[in-house]
Amino acid sequence: MNFQQSELTQQVAQTARDFAQQHIKPYLMEWDESQEFPVHVFKEMGKLGMMGVLVPHDYGGAGLSYFEYKVVIEEIAKVCGSVGLSLAAHNSLCTGHILSFGNEEQKKKWLPKLATAEWIGAWGLTEANTGSDAGNMKCTAVKDGNEWVINGTKNWITNGPHADYILVFAV
Repeated sequence: MNFQQSELTQQVAQTARDFAQQHIKPYLMEWDESQEFPVHVFKEMGKLGMMGVLVPHDYGGAGLSYFEYKVVIEEIAKVCGSVGLSLAAHNSLCTGHILSFGNEEQKKKWLPKLATAEWIGAWGLTEANTGSDAGNMKCTAVKDGNEWVINGTKNWITNGPHADYILVFAV
């Protein structure tokens, strides 16, 4: 088995590395001390395809593989773990679930905005009394005509306070 990175993967890693050095490293202590979520940085990562690494071109994404996804997260997280975690939560937990389990209508509606960082995504699973144990969650969704009514509370949602779209889990 060949474990050497492809030229594409190396180029993507270098782009992420350069971005982190230029747009994150000089400001990370300032953001940490002020508890700022640097939305503008995520918007810039969206322009480079980092917010939709795995999303196919048809839905506005970069259409890359997990090899490239891994190096993007790795290079960003080397400089700032918080930005790396938020980037991963957006790509994997929110966008990834729509990509894997959404129907075509949902993919066309949500993925282009998420893949370009027009919208920041989050994943609402965790609850105060059950943590991330989906089998014991208390949040419910009940159909009322053409709408779903969600009743419950979610906690500790990465990107939650700044998200434009939250994929919420309910029973």
